[in-house]
Amino acid sequence: MDIMLREELSKIYSAVPEGDCSGCGRCCHESVGASFAEAEVIYQDIKAMPAEKRKQIIDRIMDYYFDVYQIRRKCPFLSPENRCEIYASRPLNCRIYGHWSRQEYENNLDRLKCSNDKISQVLVEKYGYKVKQDYLDFSIGFCNDFRGRLLSSDERNELYDSLIVLDSKMFVRKGLRLAYEDKGIVEHIVDRLLSKEKIFEIKMRGELSPGMMNRLKNIAVLRIGAV
Repeated sequence: MDIMLREELSKIYSAVPEGDCSGCGRCCHESVGASFAEAEVIYQDIKAMPAEKRKQIIDRIMDYYFDVYQIRRKCPFLSPENRCEIYASRPLNCRIYGHWSRQEYENNLDRLKCSNDKISQVLVEKYGYKVKQDYLDFSIGFCNDFRGRLLSSDERNELYDSLIVLDSKMFVRKGLRLAYEDKGIVEHIVDRLLSKEKIFEIKMRGELSPGMMNRLKNIAVLRIGAV
């Protein structure tokens, strides 16, 4: 299954034009969305890492998830040297960054900000949970340094549609009954390791103490390392 997914993802990724990136890492300051198939391959890559490296990344993933709505952390797969720890299996959203026109990119930022504002309003109304304004105001700006062919909206949509089709195939092969969700890599990984819903409830009540966070991190590390 893993080999088949990698091959099919590789075919989709091959349609993304090559580009010249400076490697500054500024675009890696949040967790991007990923399909279920992409998340599955990334999950297997984490499992295959040496134990110490695996623990470091899981700790960063958990820190990222715990601080959602309060702190905009860097992508947990970004190393201290500004290098992607999962570069070979990075998702489509990472691969097409830079292949947008400025206008389309900024329009998308406006759409995301509107979506975040709506989510923050729901959190206040339903849970009394206040999202920090700094978190809502953060955005990754358009990259002026990247050089590469721009993708049209039709080309980008075709790539995303291919991922949805691959997810459907994976669900059938594995006998899964899942509704398609727009989730980030961090959410995918946390879903595999812990009860994300339970953590969310604790977080909304302000009961996620440092001691509890450490216990959850240890559980996550043990679960992903289990054969």
